[in-house]
Amino acid sequence: MNEYRMVDEQEIDLLDFLKSMLEQWRGCVIVGLICMLVAVGVRYSLDMKAYNSAVEAAAVSAENAEQSAVIENNALLEKAVAATNPGVALNYYVAWKQYKDSYDGSILMKLDATNVRTLGLDYILKCEEAGSDYVASYYGRLGTREDFTESLSKALGEEGIPDGFISDIVEVSATGSETGNGGYILIKIKLPEEADAAEVEKAVTSYLSSASGNNAEVMGHHDISLVSSGVSESFDNGVVNAQSNAVSNIESWKNKFLNLYKTLTADEKKEVDNVIASVETGEMSYQDVREEYSAQKSISVNWNESSVVQKVVAPAEDKLPAVPSFSIKYAAIGFALGIFAYAGCAFALLVLIRRFRNGEEAASALGLRSYGDIYEYPYHGFAAFLHDKKVYAWRHKKASDAAQVAAAIGAKAEHGAIKSLTCVILGDAGKAGQECIEEIVKKASGTGVKIDVKKAPEGLASISEEEIGKFSPVLVTVVSGKTHPFRAAELLSRLNEYDIPVFGMNFIEK
Repeated sequence: MNEYRMVDEQEIDLLDFLKSMLEQWRGCVIVGLICMLVAVGVRYSLDMKAYNSAVEAAAVSAENAEQSAVIENNALLEKAVAATNPGVALNYYVAWKQYKDSYDGSILMKLDATNVRTLGLDYILKCEEAGSDYVASYYGRLGTREDFTESLSKALGEEGIPDGFISDIVEVSATGSETGNGGYILIKIKLPEEADAAEVEKAVTSYLSSASGNNAEVMGHHDISLVSSGVSESFDNGVVNAQSNAVSNIESWKNKFLNLYKTLTADEKKEVDNVIASVETGEMSYQDVREEYSAQKSISVNWNESSVVQKVVAPAEDKLPAVPSFSIKYAAIGFALGIFAYAGCAFALLVLIRRFRNGEEAASALGLRSYGDIYEYPYHGFAAFLHDKKVYAWRHKKASDAAQVAAAIGAKAEHGAIKSLTCVILGDAGKAGQECIEEIVKKASGTGVKIDVKKAPEGLASISEEEIGKFSPVLVTVVSGKTHPFRAAELLSRLNEYDIPVFGMNFIEK
């Protein structure tokens, strides 16, 4: 019996990949247009910002040049500047209160820095396939995931608090391997005084167990197992610094507000007091105050000396840069980057989700004789919009049909005096694929070959050892996008153990 070589590294036909991108030209164009609009928009925004800065600089320059002409208006200018004081004071007030609210609600701020309880959880990551660094990087960002912080807040007895307060007390590090299938996830959680470490450990472990199952389809099957846990108590310098900085910020903004408030006139104080009262009663939010008293909001003043003022503030238009407009250059760059991004994502999926996608690849990887590759346009809905049917037909113009595959099987079987075969279908062929296989079986029977079909959507897991021992020479049917190379390699290895000949293979995409 032949010794089958099992390929660890996926072979990718770059020419076929380029043809598939041509087939998906509509998707490339759509993403290209989106990126073009984004690039043009960003460039326009930056140019407009620079233009506005130039206008402001020109205005300042004009004001300095003509300052001697507006000396008599100093009193009016001082009045206009003074009018900004309530807005500045209220912005100081908002900053003070936001820091104070954050301090009062934060779990981290309530910890005793001299005796912080830290729960350490060590998990082992085991992936079915190589490339565990991709999986590890996903779990390394647990502290920022809303579902994780919600689960942890319940275990801590802190339901309803903002996610950021939970993230402050969680530290996660995860490491995997580009070529291996192992790794680890280390989680450290600073525990509030009343928190039950056992409940927290249970919640985190339960979350990781559920997440590994939910993510298996996208990242491949993987297991996460707790190997050790423990609670330590110690002085935490990081907590001390965080608490000190928070207190410092609160006092700094509080003092800025109070010092400026003292300088306000009676009317200005009344205005500030009314706004603060509205905030305290809930009529206004902090954001409402910032929008109403924006630092960039202009102040309207009724200037009587209009001729003088216009001379002071009008920008020197002849010295300003051109007004920003649509950039053809960045439109072209954005469009090209969009196409590159689409192709890059398609290539990444091709590498990360390892499945046989064409007959030549499968035959080469498994080292088997192929009796034909059957391709029939398989896409529906939005996928059909992305994949051009005419390009698909051109790409697979050398494909076989069921009659040709059956004839090739019959010819080889007659030459080897083989009367019966077992057709093992690796992967879910679907209704259309199953009908195609049945047609091959029917036509092959006309050549004197009886084919018994065995469905194996999960590879060997779908077939008992007793069944394998009764197999006739095996014809492997590889289903496009459904057959994992590992499943095929596993089947061939088991057939080798039972000394069952492998007749060859055929490929179906429907």
